[in-house]
Amino acid sequence: MADLILGSIVDSITEHLVSLVAQEIGLISGVKRELEKLRGTVSAIAALLREAEKRRIEAEDVKDWLQRLKVVVYDADDLLDDFSTEALRRRRVVGGVKRVLNEVRIFLSSSNQLVSASTMAHRVKEIRERIDGIKSDRSDFKVEGNDGSTLGVLVENQLRPETYPYKPERYVVGRDEDTKEVIDILLNPDFEENVSTLPIVGIGGLGKTTLARLVFNNASIKEYFSVKLWVCVSTNFDAEEIVRKIVGESTLGKDELTKKLGEKLDGKKFLLVLDDLWNENRSKWLELEEFLMNGAKGSKILVTTRHLKVVKTMTPPKCHELKGLPEDQSLALLMRMAGKQEYEWKSQNLEEIAKEILKKCVGVPLAIKTIGRLLVFLRNKEEWLNFKNNELSRIDHEEGDIMPSLKLSYDFLPSHLKQCFAYCCLFPKDYELDTSELIHLWMAQGFIKPLGNRKTQLEEVGHDYFMELLSRSFFQDIVEDRYGNIVRCKMHDLMHDLAQSVAGDNCITIDSSHEKSIPPGARHVSTDDPLVLKSRFEGGKRLRSLLFTKTFGNFRELIHLDVSCFRNLRALRIRNARINVISGSIGKLKHMRSLDLSWNPFQYLPNSISGLCNLETLNLRGCPHLQRLPRGLTKLVNLRQLDVSECDKLTHLPRGIGKLTNLQMLGEFKVGKDSIRDAAGLNELSKLTGLRKELTIQCLERSVPSGLEASFSIEKLALQSLKLDLYPSQAMEADAEVLERLRPHPDLKKLSIKGYGGVQPSSWISQLHKLVEIKFRWCYQCVRLPPLDQLPSLKRVSLIGLINLQWIELSESESGTPQSISFPSLEEIRLEDLLIFRGWERRRRSRSSSRIEQEEEAIQEEVEVDDDSLLMLPFFSDNVEVATVRCPTFSYMHGQGLHLKKNSTRIIKELVRNVTIRHTPASSSSRMMATLISPSSISLLAPTSLTISEVEDLEHLPVVLLQSLPSIQSLAIKDCPRLKALPVWAILRYLTALKSLKISRCPELDLSTGESGYQEDMPEGPAYKLQELKFGWISQRHKLVEIEFRVCHNCMRLPPLDQLPSLKRIHLFRLRNLRCIELSESESGTPQSNSFPSLEEIRLEDLPKFRGWERRRSRSRSSSRIEQEEEAIQEEVEEDDDSLLMLPMFSDKVKVTTSGCPTFSYMHGQELHLKKTSTRIIKELVRNVTTRHASASSSSSSTSSSSRMMATLISISSISLLALTGLTISEVEDLEHLPVELLQSLPSLQSLEIWGCSRLKAPPVWAILRYLTALKSLTISLCPELELSTGESGYQEDMPEGPAYKLRELKFGWNREVETLPWWIQHLTNLESLGIGCRDLKAFPEWFPQLTSLKRLEISDCGEELRRRCRRNIGEDWPKISHIPKIYVGSDWNWALGSPQEEIWGGFSSASTSGVWLEGSFTAE
Repeated sequence: MADLILGSIVDSITEHLVSLVAQEIGLISGVKRELEKLRGTVSAIAALLREAEKRRIEAEDVKDWLQRLKVVVYDADDLLDDFSTEALRRRRVVGGVKRVLNEVRIFLSSSNQLVSASTMAHRVKEIRERIDGIKSDRSDFKVEGNDGSTLGVLVENQLRPETYPYKPERYVVGRDEDTKEVIDILLNPDFEENVSTLPIVGIGGLGKTTLARLVFNNASIKEYFSVKLWVCVSTNFDAEEIVRKIVGESTLGKDELTKKLGEKLDGKKFLLVLDDLWNENRSKWLELEEFLMNGAKGSKILVTTRHLKVVKTMTPPKCHELKGLPEDQSLALLMRMAGKQEYEWKSQNLEEIAKEILKKCVGVPLAIKTIGRLLVFLRNKEEWLNFKNNELSRIDHEEGDIMPSLKLSYDFLPSHLKQCFAYCCLFPKDYELDTSELIHLWMAQGFIKPLGNRKTQLEEVGHDYFMELLSRSFFQDIVEDRYGNIVRCKMHDLMHDLAQSVAGDNCITIDSSHEKSIPPGARHVSTDDPLVLKSRFEGGKRLRSLLFTKTFGNFRELIHLDVSCFRNLRALRIRNARINVISGSIGKLKHMRSLDLSWNPFQYLPNSISGLCNLETLNLRGCPHLQRLPRGLTKLVNLRQLDVSECDKLTHLPRGIGKLTNLQMLGEFKVGKDSIRDAAGLNELSKLTGLRKELTIQCLERSVPSGLEASFSIEKLALQSLKLDLYPSQAMEADAEVLERLRPHPDLKKLSIKGYGGVQPSSWISQLHKLVEIKFRWCYQCVRLPPLDQLPSLKRVSLIGLINLQWIELSESESGTPQSISFPSLEEIRLEDLLIFRGWERRRRSRSSSRIEQEEEAIQEEVEVDDDSLLMLPFFSDNVEVATVRCPTFSYMHGQGLHLKKNSTRIIKELVRNVTIRHTPASSSSRMMATLISPSSISLLAPTSLTISEVEDLEHLPVVLLQSLPSIQSLAIKDCPRLKALPVWAILRYLTALKSLKISRCPELDLSTGESGYQEDMPEGPAYKLQELKFGWISQRHKLVEIEFRVCHNCMRLPPLDQLPSLKRIHLFRLRNLRCIELSESESGTPQSNSFPSLEEIRLEDLPKFRGWERRRSRSRSSSRIEQEEEAIQEEVEEDDDSLLMLPMFSDKVKVTTSGCPTFSYMHGQELHLKKTSTRIIKELVRNVTTRHASASSSSSSTSSSSRMMATLISISSISLLALTGLTISEVEDLEHLPVELLQSLPSLQSLEIWGCSRLKAPPVWAILRYLTALKSLTISLCPELELSTGESGYQEDMPEGPAYKLRELKFGWNREVETLPWWIQHLTNLESLGIGCRDLKAFPEWFPQLTSLKRLEISDCGEELRRRCRRNIGEDWPKISHIPKIYVGSDWNWALGSPQEEIWGGFSSASTSGVWLEGSFTAE
């Protein structure tokens, strides 16, 4: 199926011939005559080849003829490229017109053995005769007409199967949503035109026609449209022919046809389906539209097509893009095609194999059906597995339906796009293609040609090629940068198969296991094996591409690169292959156009690289040890792309870099030191007027204004992005003058400045009206920035580390007032480490021009730093992402949230000075992305949140401010060191919408002092001091959604929270003395039955004394301070009293996070976590086991009812152990024995963890294994007195016989010294994972190989002896463990056993005695 696309090669030959003849080399005897003859021969054959490219070749003899022609055409191109390259090299060396002729004569003289006149004439003649000989073999070819031509039928005349609307669809899966979406659009009458068009677009095989049929035959469609029509258009688009199919008449003239069509459609609401449309000519589409525009309003034309380019000819209001099926629906379709019912494929365990098979189909229904038909006769899992491993890769898609369907899309491509598409198969499937790199590779192969006389860069033409392939669905999964440029994409796997198919042996992939030869037809090779780069392949001299495609290199040996055997290479890509030396022989690759050596550790490029005079692309990005570039680099006058970004040790670019005037891209320009003679200075940059896209100028501090030429300017460089980097430690005042000279192109979209040393950047920044993104970083001397608020395209602002920045100027109107609209396009603003930044300010006075006056102004501004009269408060829309980090003096509004930081109290007074006069219209500001207003004009009616932080001189919060905030839902006050009194009564009285209140780090705050007179205004319940956080009123805020307490070290208890009906989130952080939270009580004095009805998340961190929820103690609360302190002391005495403790039971739907809460026990779902409790609780659990067994039914019913709650609180004694699936017992210091009765009452337990119990001596292992019949995971660790074997030998008769245990995972370690494994492990024949932390373990027992199910073994913190015994193949214990797939012994993952294929589990580590599963924390999702 391989196609031979030779058009670009023939064009290259013609270009070489024209160029060589024009150089007057005909003065040398015989050469011109042979070149002219070859030119005539090539011209004659070119027409035939171009005609062949338009046709589908089926005859084998024609294919063979074209194959032979291909070989000689490539040889001819290589030969002429040799001659042209040598002529270019000598012309470059000599320079000047007068001496060229003489040098060309030298070039062709007999002394030049390479290309002496006689040799050249002979080699040209030989090539011409080979072409003539092949051409004469098929001199009878006919290219006119389509009848019987041996070249094959024209693509557009290929017969396509007719489609019909009523074909039954037996195997349709997963198109319900698509059908509904299309029907909804078709039934929608709200379109401007009477007749509108809806295209369905997608690659071949997705089921576009099937979807159109489903829609066409839908009952609602039948009812809505009075006329329904279906026309299969296919490849030949003829408007009159389509109309004839509509009216059912084939002989009528145009006038009669129009009349007949009018009778059928005019004034009627019709649905016309045009299936399989390929037309890309808008004029032809408009011709058809003229026939169809007289239908009634609501008429629709439904089109199916493969290409977006076809869609664009119609300019439809909407388009439905059909995607591949997801995995579950693909699986369902495959099984239906294979004749498997669900119970069959599930019982036979075919799901995983089927999913592997489906990866080849990538969601395309036609491909799934093709493969599914082959699975019908496979009877069992073994046959399916054999098919996947052996037959699947050999399936010829041409035998099915999918590849011919996709091939049609390829056939319709123009010749220049066919070769570009086929070339992409060199990259692996699912590879993320860099679009820029792809275009440069196409350029290197000569696939991209200039557009006639238009002055369009080849890169732009290549971009057009790419976009056309994208529009035809040959690429997908595009990734765009922030400016809308497509930077990466992928190929659909089926498209990759198609590319491989049409490329044939022209593009192949090899590795080092291949024979040391390359197929004769191969011209382009890719590999992911670095050893290929060290090989010598026979036939390598024919290669034009060698691409190393491994994404991440992890190779042990460093490679010395010598590719001299591939002397005809046009493209060499060896990225990230650990190459440390580049051979000087690389200079022999004179045909080279694209050279990519990026991300390799070599230090130098050989000087011979200057001989690559055809080189257009040189990528050295990310070569961390590269120190300098060869001087001869400046001779590469054809160079268009030079990337030296991220070469950290590169000190400079070579002097003369400005000669490379063809450069379109230069990743970084590193200014050289004056002390380096050969370093390029900044002046050379202005000569590179062709630069586009991105540029970084590094070490800009090395330039001084006096060193810049008068003509220096980079304004002509059509850059999209400019990054200016200076070292902050070397910043100077002269930076301002240099920056002024670096005014960029007005179309710049991104500007980044780092380390600038001036007080204020240049004013030209405010004139970059197409700027989208601006960044300033670590400009330590910068005091102010020029206006940015009127840049119409600005979306992102980032200011980082401007530690002396005070404010940013505001643009002013002609009247001198601030503009009414600011930042019209802003989407994101990030402010970080702006220690004295106060925001945006109106201009203070007319700006002085001299530096002395500016410095005086800056000093004056520092004196006036507290003057708020000019301050404008930024108001950011909710749609703007705002991030502020360490900006203690910056206040702003974000959406409906007001943030006041470290301002003088004057701003707060300004806010409330005229509360009744609020004139900021909320409706107008809400439409803007950002605006700037004065504090006095803020409307306080709208804010829903208020944050006041670091206001150092704030002592009281004005009540009038609270009265003017009726919509506040969240109030946060923090880090106000002088705040003494907070009017809680006013907060509760006036902030009626308040849902969240956070107060932290206000050390002088007392919430009770001086407020006794307001008690009549308070809701019932007392008010308490914040430092003790005894907020009685919290329990009465029934709209509270979120509550958070942070760093309240004196707080010992919290008021009841369990009956707050709206409470969803609780966060308690670093309440070091918190012991309990009180429970709400009913009128009878008992706890409420329903707790936390809306809870979604609870987060408890660093609560070292917290024991949980407790019922109120019997005595009444004392009111005096002395009595309260006495109660607190008494509570400490009664700390171990568990009689009042209630265990929280959280639903699985609640997110529970605990960290640093060693005394908090709880249930989460069906898992019980007991932490640092006394043995009395455990005794309480088992006190009446038989009673609970007897009431199992009632318990289960209560459990089911509680499971419907988000959380509830129960007493320890009422826990039902029957349903528990997980139990953790940790740090129970007085636990010596684990009661057997407890184990007997846990029939459903699947996971048991015991750790940190320092007195535990002997858990009844026999009882664990005998009674916990559902147990799958057992962990016992950090119990230093524990002996896992002693005293249990007498219980061996109680052990069940055979593999009666479900235990799959066992972990134990850091217990009592263990020299040999416990005897009972040998009975765990179903064990799959074993983890041991035993420093004294010396060897494995002889019975260890009996554990045949073991898949993972990890022994941490082991001794050297055991590690020695377990060495692969040579250790004494290796035969005992060699059957285990994944093994880890010791602390080094890369020791002699080799790295495991995947991380086993993170619980054990020799570096720490507390792994992930050992920490005093538990997180449940």
